[in-house]
Amino acid sequence: MKISLKRLILLVGTGSVLSKLVGMVRKITIAAYFGVSPAYDAFTYAYLIPNFFLIIIGGFNGPFHNAMVSTLANKNKIESQKIFSSINTIVGLFLLVISLSLFFYADFFISITAPGLSTEVKSMSIAQLKIMTPIVFISGLIGFSMGFLNNKGEFFITSITPIISNLVVVLLLLFLLFAGVFDFSDYSSNYINGIYLSIFTLLGAIFTVIIQIPNLRKKGLSIFDLNWELDPNIINKISKLFIPASITSGMLLLNLMTDRFFVSGFNGASAAITYSTALIQAPIGIISNSLLVPLLPAYASLYENKDFVNLKKRIREILVYSCFSMMCIGSLFIVLNSEIVSFVYGRGGFDTNATNLVGNFLFWLSLGMPFYLMREVLVRIFYGFSDARTPFIISSSAFIINVFLDWIMIGAPFPYGKLLSINYGAEGVVFATSIVNALSSIALIIKLPERITKINYGEWLIDFVKLLISFSLAIFSILLLNMLYDFSENMWGFFFNISISFLVSTITFFTVSRFANLKESKELIFLIKRKLIKNIK
Repeated sequence: MKISLKRLILLVGTGSVLSKLVGMVRKITIAAYFGVSPAYDAFTYAYLIPNFFLIIIGGFNGPFHNAMVSTLANKNKIESQKIFSSINTIVGLFLLVISLSLFFYADFFISITAPGLSTEVKSMSIAQLKIMTPIVFISGLIGFSMGFLNNKGEFFITSITPIISNLVVVLLLLFLLFAGVFDFSDYSSNYINGIYLSIFTLLGAIFTVIIQIPNLRKKGLSIFDLNWELDPNIINKISKLFIPASITSGMLLLNLMTDRFFVSGFNGASAAITYSTALIQAPIGIISNSLLVPLLPAYASLYENKDFVNLKKRIREILVYSCFSMMCIGSLFIVLNSEIVSFVYGRGGFDTNATNLVGNFLFWLSLGMPFYLMREVLVRIFYGFSDARTPFIISSSAFIINVFLDWIMIGAPFPYGKLLSINYGAEGVVFATSIVNALSSIALIIKLPERITKINYGEWLIDFVKLLISFSLAIFSILLLNMLYDFSENMWGFFFNISISFLVSTITFFTVSRFANLKESKELIFLIKRKLIKNIK
């Protein structure tokens, strides 16, 4: 059983790493083509709603995926096919109605999500949204397929499906470049360039469905089967799992939409947030999927068996590992934000102004990295307890706080003026999100004893202080290194600087945490060594 679990972790982790790497290649390509131009600013608003459904309905390890896996558990082939076709029918019809509504009322949806857009950018965004509205319906097909295949033990193909959509966008953009169609000359070409990007994004979603069809057929299933004989018990079970979980997960996306809403009056801010968020999400997504997808059943099992001693121990360990990894990576992002942005995106249309803008956002987002992953871990743990209500209440409260903080950060504007003289701009809005993630994590931890008996918060706090000290010294080590040595400001110089800084930061973090007697530090070193040896073999 242990060997099976380890292989599963490695399998899912490998798929997640590949997906994130290709996803980053897509962002790098888009950055080179668009920078923070009006076309991409418009795209970030047009893609908000389609992307919301892609993540909630079609996302790997998302709420719909988890609900499907749970519902199909322990069902034979005939039962699975019947349940699959029933869910496919009712959810597909619902998503089709939403797609059509988005198409015919695109102007309305863009107006309410981005009221501060200029007339030029708004017209671009409306046209792009109309092109991408089918993605809402397609997200259902993706979610159905992944949930079914995961239930049948097909983890790798589902974990790498995002690779297909990202590759489609990258390859088609490269085709435009070599065909001499893409125009870099000035902003007059923004409209048609944005249309190209929207079409390619839609094609990517379509190919994501197509790639899963052969595996579904091997299992004797078709995503186009319709079944109007809906079992009320099955629908009720999925609703109880999916609706609260989707709202909870959706709160993060709603927070993102809220940020976009308040920064819509700042030129290029939405595009810059997208680029910086991609850098943050890459390590978070890899670590989150590697830890949560295989280990979630273990937490549920310990909870069902009322083994609260081992359950508390496991929860503490996964929280420490989450903070450990995020603080170690975050220290690099905080100090070398501009260098990292320049190294990753700094080519083509991505100029110095874009680098500085994205670098500022990356700094403020990096401060909240540990809490972002902690929140993801804690929410999934509560799901393992069959408790979707607690995360829902906390996430809803966090959303309200985020709206209030965003409003405060830009001076509390009213139709007739501002209530406050302060204005921290788009950076303040981004930092507010990090604050909200921290508050959400703390609230979820406080609620844990209601499920698993008393927790010794004193020990947990001491562990966090040890991590915080390691984090601070890791940041100091990078600052000191960069004060002592002047690296050349070119691509290879940036690469060398980032690599050496990360090495120094990691060594400092591990050394300090081990000296502080944090046992997970030693265990993590052993785990990394063992996995490296396995990969080499």
